[in-house]
Amino acid sequence: MKILKEELGYVIENSHEIKNSEEVADILSSFLDEDSLLIFSCVDTEYFLNNLQNEDKKTQEFYRKLIEFNKRRGHEILRDDDEEREKTNFIKERTVFINNESNLPAQYPSDKRRRTIWYKTLNKSEIIKAINIDQLFKCIVLKRGKDFYEYSYAIKQYETEEGKNLFITEKKVGNFEKYVYPIICKKNIL
Repeated sequence: MKILKEELGYVIENSHEIKNSEEVADILSSFLDEDSLLIFSCVDTEYFLNNLQNEDKKTQEFYRKLIEFNKRRGHEILRDDDEEREKTNFIKERTVFINNESNLPAQYPSDKRRRTIWYKTLNKSEIIKAINIDQLFKCIVLKRGKDFYEYSYAIKQYETEEGKNLFITEKKVGNFEKYVYPIICKKNIL
């Protein structure tokens, strides 16, 4: 793994090589100080499905076919089991923002905006749980009591042909290299 500096932020290449969610949580914890929280996102799927009429025709058709396919098999499109209810409750109990910032951090511009639920994590075990909810996670680092747009870092894990990468943007240029990178190096994860 290596860290690359790009025009819009930093990339930790091949983050799929990190042994487990606990080590990913260690990297994410490196962004925190005593006053900060990691706020994770998830698309509000129920809202999305209830408002398909607002989507383009191609998206509407895809989801209509998916819904029909699941109904023919005797399934709903959304899971309804204990694990899914536990995940939903975990997110609902920790929700701090609901907005349309589904593209944050944006490596590439996109017109697609989805209603997004942002939920806080309070400790390492909750960070691990959030990572396990969505391995292709998006999160921000935010000081307690601050407005959503006052985040200091935005981070997402995304897929590549080789595996996964972590993309990091910073609000204040130079803070990642000055404050976070040395902590990550001390943890000897990369």
